[in-house]
Amino acid sequence: MSSFTSPLIVSPMSDGKNWRLNKPFTYRIGKKYSRHFIKVPRGFETDFASVPRIFFFLPDWATYSKAPVLHDWLYHVKEIMGKPITRKRADAIFLEAMM
Repeated sequence: MSSFTSPLIVSPMSDGKNWRLNKPFTYRIGKKYSRHFIKVPRGFETDFASVPRIFFFLPDWATYSKAPVLHDWLYHVKEIMGKPITRKRADAIFLEAMM
């Protein structure tokens, strides 16, 4: 099972729509101790909005809030560990991260 390795710590931006990561976080792809990972850096700005709004109404926002940030990051950089990825791959990783 894949895993996030740290908490998501964000602060709201003055525009009222965007958020900035105060600390980086890492996601292990595929399984908990995988050597394939995605690191979202401190300072990355997200709007949590590149995914359907339905996810904002999930009962446990703390559990599901990291996946949209990860998805935004993947759409932004279009790569994992220096290798290009497609939007389809980014979407698949988002779904994996929601599990």
